[in-house]
Amino acid sequence: MPFKVAARAVLELGAELISSDEIAIYELVKNAFDAGSPDVEVSFRVDMRRTEYETLAAPFEPRVYEDEEGHERYPTPEEVEEARLSFAAAVREARRRLDELGMSEASVEMSLAAVPAQAAKILRSAYVAMNRIVITDTGHGMTLETLDKAFLTIGTPYRHNQRERQASGSRKILGEKGVGRLSAMRLGSLLDVTTATADDVTWNRLSIDWDDFAVFGDELVGDVPVAASKGGPKPPGVQGTSLIISGLETDWTKAKLEQIAVQEFSRISDPFAKRSEGFPLKITFNDEPIALRRLSSELFKHAHGYCEGRFVVDKRGKLRFEASFEYRLYNEHTSFRKDFSELADAITQDVPSSALRSLGDFSFQFYWFNRQLLRAIDGIGNVTAVRRLVNSWSGGLMVFRDGFRVNPYGGPGDDWLELNKQAFKSSGYLLNTDQIVGRVQIDSEENPRLVDQTNREGLRDTFEFQALKNLMRHFFTVDLKKYIDRINEEYAGLKGIDLRAVERNVLAYEKRVERNINQLKKVFPGQEEILAGLREDFQAMRHAYNLARDKAQKSEENGQRLLDLAGIGLLVEVVSHELARATQNTLELVTSARRGSVGEELGQIFNSLEAQLQTITRRLRVLDPLSISGRQRRSRMDLAEVVGDVFAGRTEELEKHGIRWSIEPAEEPVRIQAVKGMIYQIVENLLSNSIHWLNRAREERPQLRPVITVSLDNANGGGFTFFDNGPGISASLADVVFDPFFTTRGESGRGLGLFIVRENARHHGGDIALSGLSQVHPNRFNSLTFRMVADEHD
Repeated sequence: MPFKVAARAVLELGAELISSDEIAIYELVKNAFDAGSPDVEVSFRVDMRRTEYETLAAPFEPRVYEDEEGHERYPTPEEVEEARLSFAAAVREARRRLDELGMSEASVEMSLAAVPAQAAKILRSAYVAMNRIVITDTGHGMTLETLDKAFLTIGTPYRHNQRERQASGSRKILGEKGVGRLSAMRLGSLLDVTTATADDVTWNRLSIDWDDFAVFGDELVGDVPVAASKGGPKPPGVQGTSLIISGLETDWTKAKLEQIAVQEFSRISDPFAKRSEGFPLKITFNDEPIALRRLSSELFKHAHGYCEGRFVVDKRGKLRFEASFEYRLYNEHTSFRKDFSELADAITQDVPSSALRSLGDFSFQFYWFNRQLLRAIDGIGNVTAVRRLVNSWSGGLMVFRDGFRVNPYGGPGDDWLELNKQAFKSSGYLLNTDQIVGRVQIDSEENPRLVDQTNREGLRDTFEFQALKNLMRHFFTVDLKKYIDRINEEYAGLKGIDLRAVERNVLAYEKRVERNINQLKKVFPGQEEILAGLREDFQAMRHAYNLARDKAQKSEENGQRLLDLAGIGLLVEVVSHELARATQNTLELVTSARRGSVGEELGQIFNSLEAQLQTITRRLRVLDPLSISGRQRRSRMDLAEVVGDVFAGRTEELEKHGIRWSIEPAEEPVRIQAVKGMIYQIVENLLSNSIHWLNRAREERPQLRPVITVSLDNANGGGFTFFDNGPGISASLADVVFDPFFTTRGESGRGLGLFIVRENARHHGGDIALSGLSQVHPNRFNSLTFRMVADEHD
């Protein structure tokens, strides 16, 4: 037995499902665009507001009089007279309004004792005639057959089929669900459609009273009488469609429409696009034009930052995310690039990595404004005007598909990337929605999995949408935030003035001045007094410099104390990181031991674990502010043995992931003097990172045979090169990858692993550096070289 659709279901798809008046208008404007119209006009005529009508209609509502116990009773004479006067006033007002319009009902003789239902009908006629929204386009129009078979078919594939047939490069069809026209009932209870194609001789007409679907609510939708018909004659060649919506459901005012125009209608088509690429929208209220706000190129010129980027899936299925950011405030610039492994981490484990490929290409751009630094701009106005303009457009990243907005992203109160949540957690956080004016561009062909919800309140919550959302959120809250924070820190000290260099320069100038004065004495022997004055002036300047230098040095000393105190907090983070990692390894190692690890292998496992836990214990002791620079005892050890212990402790995990590994010895045994626990930590962190990224690489390339190789070396006091054939580290990250808290691992990473490795290496006077550039992938490092003693010639 087939499904049957009740008439009231139409109301659910229109008046109930569409959540706002602006979205309802937006849907009807999109229909005009799909009809090929070069522009669209939306005209509001409001001569009797909804609230005023309901006040006048109140006396005609059935009234029940009750006594104190809630029982029905007859009205008193006073109540009868009150109702009569109220009814009479309403009828007089209805007649007056009808007279103004010249309606025929005004000539109907009706005493004050007329049937209330008849008077209410006249009042309703006045309200319908006095108020309407007219949406007019000059598109292709509809034939009588199209009006009957397509417009009156709910969920029709008409637009979808048009999209399938349209030629490549032609104007994109926006509609796909076949329910957009139902949004008209959100605006008013009556709809009159007048339409025609260029070849039609007459207009084609359709009138719908949406209230009929409530009256016939229990019957089937097909039983509600609605039919298209031919109208009057049409001028040759004229085409287009006019929708007249009356019986308005909302109280419209000019002020309300102006507010919606600025906040919503200005964003219907992509405001970043060239004017020639936009879709002109003209709005009037009682014949007065309503201005739409446009983005100002002058405002963009004064943005404190600008970013553009894109996500691409190439023909071979390779993924890449790339972006560039101009930090105009300090005239700095940087680039970001991520490949599959970093991207798979950024979208979090809750989203399958396969969603990255099905997501499809998209691009984005935005302007960033530090609101505390806004200034007056010629062509816009004073700082208040500039702030008002930023306020009207800010809101984060808007989303545009095929040049038209997808609500509600980037609108007032929307925070789809959760930037404000991050801002609330981080004081001084600058990347919140109030600072950003921008867009994400998607395409119906490139991004078929990014589909609107039926109520037009955003995109469906698919894996692809989650991937898009998580990628952009990670870029803002991790990548871009770390870059801006680093630049701000550098410029907070004027890029780190070198006081020793300044001192050398001042001494050099002092010698030059003294030498020049002595020479002038010989050339002008009678001017000793003037020359003495010059020497005194210079000495005064020298004294002023000394005072400034002393204050600066004192400030640097205070700054160092702050750095030391901050270092305690960082050390807590480091210890937490290492403790979490070591305890996790403990659980895995105990599990491994229970499965039968015995003898020498078990001894290696616990040697590694004991050394690391001892290091953590010692680190906990140095949290005392009075012993910030605490040190551990060094011992002589065989580096190959230490590396072997770490790998032996992870043998089962390496085998589980199919990772082959080898330790290549040096010509002579590599013996070093070091803190054993710290060396274990170096190898352990490198190995942990390698396992993670090799697993990510296999998600992209299942055929990959993962390999890790450690090559020992006696040069520079001993060391090794750690190599794997995973995704590697982008050359663009070479300057920041060892910074604390920098990570490309999304929410699962703390950004401390490589920082700990470097700090442990430097503790021994050595260092660790990226190596193996382009050894596996272009412009990416696949090796790290650790040395016990830094090479002074590097």
